[in-house]
Amino acid sequence: MSISVLSDPSLITISLNLLGLSFCFFAHGASHPLSSLNGDLLRTSSETSELQNLSQWFQAFSYFLLGMCVFCMYEWLVHFFVYHGWKVRLTGVGWQLHMRHHHYPEKLLHVPHSISQQYLWVVLFTISTRLIFFYQSNDVIAIIVSGNLIGLYLHEVAHLHAHGHPFLVAHIKFLEPCRRYHSYHHYSCEDSKVAFGLVTPWVDYVTGYLPPYPSASPFHCYSKHHNSSLANTLTHRLMRLPLPVPFMHWICMYSLSQDGDF
Repeated sequence: MSISVLSDPSLITISLNLLGLSFCFFAHGASHPLSSLNGDLLRTSSETSELQNLSQWFQAFSYFLLGMCVFCMYEWLVHFFVYHGWKVRLTGVGWQLHMRHHHYPEKLLHVPHSISQQYLWVVLFTISTRLIFFYQSNDVIAIIVSGNLIGLYLHEVAHLHAHGHPFLVAHIKFLEPCRRYHSYHHYSCEDSKVAFGLVTPWVDYVTGYLPPYPSASPFHCYSKHHNSSLANTLTHRLMRLPLPVPFMHWICMYSLSQDGDF
């Protein structure tokens, strides 16, 4: 089966493209170890330069993680308003492509974003981040966008797993709760009006679009055992936190299910 790189890329093509883009953005933002992220010039004396460099890389990593968390909001907004929005249903290309995926959810070819769609995401990330963090330097914007791109990569992995990609299903077990959660979006609820989030259910929780089934939501779950271990008790508390951290809730749910405590 031949696959057009520009329209229907393979998982490997998606991975290399997104990881390569993210590396380029992050490398651009952190490429000047003697200049701070806010554009001010750091002192270069030998006794302070090492500490300053360490501090700058810590800041860079913090902005990178922020970008991954911000992607959770981008993911939900695009899925809800562009792919399922009422105003774009007649002419929206994004909606038409997404409906093809809903009509044929078992076809993995319709699951990942194409390379051209990915570059549209890059434009969206860059413009949105520039507007939201208007007070930051271009270096900071580049690092945040690199986190957005890794968030998109995690989204693609989770989406392919949710639709039964053999390799991912066999090797990434902790995404099984995500697979069950996403099934409510496709199969269990009329007009797919719930479970728009994929890397995290956080935005669905905030906006009121969680599936109406307690077992599907990490925020409505309960422990099966009153004598849970301390680790499981802490995991339960972490799982119920409404934080936009990619995969956090799925990992917690999977961990508890393995111990028979969920």
